Amino acid sequence: MASKYEFYSRMAEETAGGLTKSLEQWTSFLKTAGRMGKYPYEDQLMIFAQRPDATACAEYDLWNSTMHRYVRRGAKGIALIDNSSDYPRLKYVFDVSDTGTRKNSRDVNLWEMRPEHEKPVQETLDAVFDVSSADPFDVQVGNIASWLAVDYWMDHEAELGDIVAGSYLEGYDEDNRRMSFLNAAEVSIKYQILSRCVDDPDSYFDPEEFSPVFDYNTRKAVNALGTAVSQISRRIFREIEVTIRNYERNLRVEEILGLREAANADEATTEIHTETERSTRHDERTALHTERGLPDPEPGAERREPGAARQVREDAQDISAGEPADPLQRPGADPAAVHTFKGDRRDGTSEAGADDRGTSREVPRAGEEIPADGLGAAYEQSEGAGGRDDPGGAYLQLTLDLFPTEQQQIDRIDKATESEMPSALSFPAEDIDHVLRLGCGTAEHRMEIAAGYMAGKSMDEIVDLLKSKYRGGTGLLTDNGRLSVWLGENGIRISEGDRARYTGQFQLVSWEDAAGRIENLLDDGRFASNVELEEAPGHFRTLLV
Repeated sequence: MASKYEFYSRMAEETAGGLTKSLEQWTSFLKTAGRMGKYPYEDQLMIFAQRPDATACAEYDLWNSTMHRYVRRGAKGIALIDNSSDYPRLKYVFDVSDTGTRKNSRDVNLWEMRPEHEKPVQETLDAVFDVSSADPFDVQVGNIASWLAVDYWMDHEAELGDIVAGSYLEGYDEDNRRMSFLNAAEVSIKYQILSRCVDDPDSYFDPEEFSPVFDYNTRKAVNALGTAVSQISRRIFREIEVTIRNYERNLRVEEILGLREAANADEATTEIHTETERSTRHDERTALHTERGLPDPEPGAERREPGAARQVREDAQDISAGEPADPLQRPGADPAAVHTFKGDRRDGTSEAGADDRGTSREVPRAGEEIPADGLGAAYEQSEGAGGRDDPGGAYLQLTLDLFPTEQQQIDRIDKATESEMPSALSFPAEDIDHVLRLGCGTAEHRMEIAAGYMAGKSMDEIVDLLKSKYRGGTGLLTDNGRLSVWLGENGIRISEGDRARYTGQFQLVSWEDAAGRIENLLDDGRFASNVELEEAPGHFRTLLV
């Protein structure tokens, strides 16, 4: 019986091989890829194969721990092929539709382009890519796609020449291969962008425009085209998203500032803080994708000189050096040595005798250990999304026997959200909050940290930011007496008196707890002033110059 890795590898190959069999199949994939814009092509392909209607995917641990959502009974895990380590393995994500909410659950704030966004978005695209905003939006997007496709071809011409064997490209000379790629990439990028930004993307195209796509009729060829389209589209999506989120944030601030004229100033200030941060907090900061590039705090920060070469090198991965031409299969990988995520005991050892079949006790997870309590029966054999049948039981339907039950997840989420700070702290929460606000004693560190949250940094990135900004020692006088603080590698040490660095009597606040608490303070408008929040993106941008 084939292993799960072999099953999903075949699924990837079969799906890729069928993408350019018809216009409907290719455009359907581009729509799914548009919603999964921050995922790399190989993950977009696997999501399309198993859940083409997915809207926001994340790992199990993230739904529970960060988003405070539980995974529903019978949820089907979406298997992704992870080639990031020496041995390829499987990891699993769940769509937001697989999750349920509690009173403290976080919303998944997906960006949406509305008519009022079109002008600022076009101005940003003009500033970043030097392509006129005077044309209609779809024309401007097509022009950007054309230029970036040329850049990509120039960067990868040699590698793209190696994928023609067996495809319709094989009979073309060099010029015709180049034109085929440029035309296929341009129309595909444009379609993927419009699929996320307009109601009826098909109405903007003549089916004949997609003819060059069908030249890529082998798995290797379509994977190369798909990788190019994904990488280029991601860059355009990034600018559109940042512009829309900044627009909405600024609109909310203007509305609240208007309210302040007729309301109590202190109440309005608190609301400005809270709403400003809420409007900029979105799913990318909570790992609803696999790549977490820092968005520009303001659109248009990378304006090019007119006529300058348009670069996509920061997004384009070298097909020959960074990964094989077919990104879905690692050459020479031994399927028998493939690592999949096992159900862990509390002592860290796996179940004896567990195999890699559909009836194993394997626990699909990615990155972090899932608590073993509540794990039990094998995967259920089921029909996969999109009509795929797995006679070997490899396609996963994740049940309550496999993960903690819904009630166990709910209890854990409710307990975790009762207080963001540990209940055993030896100092009052208000003193901890004061230490977090004080930091190194400057307003600049508060602006930089606030900008990090606004820019969509992950919690891991926020932790690194705190470590870099909160350094050394300080002291403060509170209603509860004099405190000393030492900001070290392991966290924030708080002690009575003035020897926090050396005394054995101290309270340690981990950087992870500090990051979570600061997020709540930002939500409540108690971390930084409204002036600091409004100036944070500009201050952060000056640091990048």
